[in-house]
Amino acid sequence: MPQTLSPAPRGAAAVGAALALTVLAACAAAPGLAPDRPAATQHGVPAAVLVAIWGMESSYGANHGDVPVIDALATLGFDGRREAWGAEVRLPAGFDPGRADASVHQPSAAWAAEGVQPVADTALPDLADAVVLLPAGARGPAFLVGPNFRAILGYNNATSNDLAVCLLAQALAGGPGVQAPWPRDMAALSRNQLLALQAALNEHGFPSGVPDGAMGPATRDGIRRYQRSLGLPADGHPSADLLERLLQP
Repeated sequence: MPQTLSPAPRGAAAVGAALALTVLAACAAAPGLAPDRPAATQHGVPAAVLVAIWGMESSYGANHGDVPVIDALATLGFDGRREAWGAEVRLPAGFDPGRADASVHQPSAAWAAEGVQPVADTALPDLADAVVLLPAGARGPAFLVGPNFRAILGYNNATSNDLAVCLLAQALAGGPGVQAPWPRDMAALSRNQLLALQAALNEHGFPSGVPDGAMGPATRDGIRRYQRSLGLPADGHPSADLLERLLQP
């Protein structure tokens, strides 16, 4: 795939660059592709998603890398015919943030019956197996994501990267950006801070597994148990405030 475009285009130039990237991704002939059929057609992955992943992985052409993006996407099981990746949603009053977890999944119709509504003036996408995602905790935006979101995780198993890809693809396709405000006063913890948080949770009787400085199900569960003990929303989100509380004598 050619790597000649400028990195991180901005302003008016971004529109033209995005269109060029869409054409590039849709028409690229990587090894194993029929030269007369667009990659998006052959693999069922929308061109905007191809563009978004390529843009994220290469910094818009600045980094060459050694992973054939289109070939890799062919193995993801992305269903471009029927399902969207998900949507930004508004949670009902009293929603238990502890249910925003990968272990709690159900059809989007069931979430809608509980009062989960799209932020955009449209119906929730028809997702057969959806989960609520709170990437910045209970104070930040909420998303309802389905199998296609998890399919992209098969390419890069990092929720933050996955969400960035999906939102960029949505924007390239002419969709809206994130509507709810992001709590920018809540800085992400460093690896050393996460190590300290995990160790402190274990010491206080809230098991979070062997401290490794990485977020996982055990750490999230430990955080939720600690939050519930304080009467806080149990969103499982690590924060400097929680760490400070845990380190108090």
